[in-house]
Amino acid sequence: MVARVAPLDLREVSKRTSDEAGAHALRRYPYRPFLSGSSVTMDPQGRQVFAVDSDTGTLAVADAASLEVVRTVRVCDGPEQVAVSRTGRAYVTCRGDGEVVSLEPDGTEKGLRRRVGSEPFGVALSADGRTVYVTTASDGRLHALRADDLGSRWSLAVGAHPRGLAVSPDGRRVVVAHLVGRAVTVVDVVARRVRSAALPSRRDGWVSELFDDWSLAEAPLRVPGGAYAVAMSPGGTRAFVPYLLRNEGSTIETFTPGCYANGASVPVAPSVAAVDLGTARVQRPMPRPLSGAESGESFGDLGMVQTMAGLGVVRAAFHDPVHSRLLVVGEGSGQLLAFDTSRADPTVAPIRDWFVGGPARGVVVDPEGRRAFVHLPFDHAVRRIDLDENDEVDRRFVVGHDVLDPAAALGRRLLHAANDSRLSGIAGVSCTTCHLESRSDGVTWRLEGQSLQTPVLAGRVHGEGPLRWRGDSRDLAHAIGEAVRRIQGQGLPDEDVRALSAYLGQAPLPRSPHPMTSRGAIVFEEAGCSSCHAPESDFTDGQLHDVRGGRYRTPSLRGAFLSAPYYHDGSAPTLRALLSAHDRRGNPMAVGTRLSRSDQSALEGFLRSL
Repeated sequence: MVARVAPLDLREVSKRTSDEAGAHALRRYPYRPFLSGSSVTMDPQGRQVFAVDSDTGTLAVADAASLEVVRTVRVCDGPEQVAVSRTGRAYVTCRGDGEVVSLEPDGTEKGLRRRVGSEPFGVALSADGRTVYVTTASDGRLHALRADDLGSRWSLAVGAHPRGLAVSPDGRRVVVAHLVGRAVTVVDVVARRVRSAALPSRRDGWVSELFDDWSLAEAPLRVPGGAYAVAMSPGGTRAFVPYLLRNEGSTIETFTPGCYANGASVPVAPSVAAVDLGTARVQRPMPRPLSGAESGESFGDLGMVQTMAGLGVVRAAFHDPVHSRLLVVGEGSGQLLAFDTSRADPTVAPIRDWFVGGPARGVVVDPEGRRAFVHLPFDHAVRRIDLDENDEVDRRFVVGHDVLDPAAALGRRLLHAANDSRLSGIAGVSCTTCHLESRSDGVTWRLEGQSLQTPVLAGRVHGEGPLRWRGDSRDLAHAIGEAVRRIQGQGLPDEDVRALSAYLGQAPLPRSPHPMTSRGAIVFEEAGCSSCHAPESDFTDGQLHDVRGGRYRTPSLRGAFLSAPYYHDGSAPTLRALLSAHDRRGNPMAVGTRLSRSDQSALEGFLRSL
């Protein structure tokens, strides 16, 4: 639910007067960076910086003052996040290995390694240091582990696609962000009760949602989602969840040919939801007129608002421990942006930005609130930003190195790059704005008058056509060119197109957490599914077929467990709905209507296992 509140939230503020940081001074709270994880963090004493490198599978530790690397330790395949306890023990989620690893302060492992779910992603510690919380991305669970031996305390289903998380200082609640979906999850860890808090979807006059037209009398609904991170306020009154608001074009009656969202001027805009930990509801200020001039109120620095528009997908967030300042980092834009959290809606008050390079993935702020450390994963480095200085000296330390070949490494950068006019003419938009993690945003967009959902790319992209839903691209290079054109990019040289093709051809798809059953495989054959979804050719025949009033290319079934909704138009929200829907326009996939209940379940299970 959304709670309407007053414009200001001063519960953690000690002085109303803005200081040199451009925000208010907070009350004194302990420095607890471990309450949320990131790809870069600090020890609670603020002396060392810890960062993981997913390419090399290493954890690097550097002195915060000198940036000298103290040690580099091989941890696992695909480390994602790290949190460090008061005693200096590091806990690392290993997305590639499906494990959580605990390292002693000297870097030794001492056998603490535990398999946890499918794709461990977020990690955080309770304030007392006794419990490690971990989200698993592919199976939608939150796990509570004992910090001393990584033994399981409990595990709860929290919804699909969980990513980052944060723990309240009193240890009672955990807030979980979801990459796909329209809500955040608030878990009462004492009662083990899971609640869903809806993200705002309607523009109500606040600057976070006013990028395209300030004079609209009625604000269109947007599709919220794309949340990677959660940042806890130092006093634990609120948790902040950056997310995206998508205008998918369904309310636009006329459209611009060749454009996403039927030509919406701003199809995607960033925002931040403030979750009140007392009520477990998303705060939202009372609406005011869409035009700042009409209301007589100022929206502040318009230049900062424009900077915010170009922020794009926010991959990480951290609350300054000293000031009322939330720092977020745009993955593709390379922008570090600060918001004033004395406002109920922080995005009404963007106060400063720094360009850190990129793409960027993690951020942490030191105990004094003077320095931020930003993880640049494709540079394999951590950059230090002096928040109160205006110098642009690039201070960094190296955490790893590329393991991809040069073409694929360039392609990975291009896939994530926002505000590159060759790729996109829309502020903040990159390929991964929709194809999050080379997967899908779960959104059905209006494209040239049709509804087409975002397909998964990872594990499904091949060079030969026909490609795309309508099979209108002869090869991958042509499909890339068409995608760039739709997001109003100027176009890429052939070398860059080849680089993108090289990376997309090897972008990994995670293993399904669901077991394959022999009965499900038999039903798949007997029901005739393999006539189009041929197992020997990656579960697709690559051909066009008549489906629901149009001709569309058969998609691969690889990764079906994470690619909801289904059909080209996203009209089937689940696999069960796909198999059982009755459609007067023709539904060749509704084979479940001809199957017994047990065989229908077996077939659904088989599809989830692919």
